[in-house]
Amino acid sequence: MSRSRSPLKHPLAGKLVFTSDDLRWATPHIVAEWRAKRLQCGTIADLGCGVGFQLLSFAAHCRKVIAVEKDGRKLDAAKENANRLGLKNITFIHGDVLDPAVIAQLPKLDIVFCDPERLPSEKERSVASITPDIRSLIKTYSKLTDKIAIEFPPQMRAIPFDAEHEYISVDGALNRLTLYFGKLKRAERSAELLSSISPSPDSALGWAVLRGKEQEAKKVAKRVLNFLYEVDPAVAKAGLLGKLQEETKALLLSGGTAGAATQKAALMTSSKLIGSAFWKSTFHVLAALPFSEKGVKKRLEQLGAGNVVLRMAVDAADYWDVRKRFEGRGEKTVHLFRIGSDAVIGEMVGGGDE
Repeated sequence: MSRSRSPLKHPLAGKLVFTSDDLRWATPHIVAEWRAKRLQCGTIADLGCGVGFQLLSFAAHCRKVIAVEKDGRKLDAAKENANRLGLKNITFIHGDVLDPAVIAQLPKLDIVFCDPERLPSEKERSVASITPDIRSLIKTYSKLTDKIAIEFPPQMRAIPFDAEHEYISVDGALNRLTLYFGKLKRAERSAELLSSISPSPDSALGWAVLRGKEQEAKKVAKRVLNFLYEVDPAVAKAGLLGKLQEETKALLLSGGTAGAATQKAALMTSSKLIGSAFWKSTFHVLAALPFSEKGVKKRLEQLGAGNVVLRMAVDAADYWDVRKRFEGRGEKTVHLFRIGSDAVIGEMVGGGDE
């Protein structure tokens, strides 16, 4: 087993045992802590605990944890990891979470959490391919408690369950989706932004949260204005662009409207600078013009651009070849968007240029 360090996955990864494949699926420590603090209770069951990255956080914040895992190798690793961190409040059960013999061993539970298995080779995630069977799990464990939380792939499209859909991003990248059932549900949709770089001082490590009903932005800009905002992907994925618009008064430019296929993320715009934690990036618009390589290169030269960061859909294999075609000899770093048939050139506000 590997003992290599992975600070994002766990600050004590150097003490833990896991394989490279375990690490691929492991919950990042910042997400594990967020969940553990939200689900803090007397007794929680961690179904499908794996090697225990989420389990360790539950044990730190709950009085007692019941860890169930059918893979004996993973269960042994979880036991060893708990032992290395000196955690004594975990009961380990080897078996299938839907096995009546396993369920019979469970004490009275306050909350149930499950991180089900997904097929690594699956191109598009679906509820049907997740194990254990989610419907059976909900039916079975709802007899023990209505407080159930289940992790789902964040890119999954159709999720036919009445629960709070909480999308989490870490450092601006979509990371996790958790469904909260029963009394754990606080809203229809929520977007949680976590930062490993500059976490807030609150106990949950979350520095921004947006909750509400799924709603589209009603006000759409006909053209880009003075400032351009790249919306954090958790907000867009949660369907909370309308809620964000209510709070910021910014106009939707693309991402769910015409032109979405030619750029990477949902974009909003405004004539005056608006601050929001839900902007992944903010840009001062330097120019907007019809998109043509010749016309864009001429305008970039006039602006004194050197480095040109592409913020539009480009095949990964072609990215640097395309980028080099637009870069010049100037000293300025700019960002090039393609929104519909238009090119938008912006300069990042507050640093962070690539």
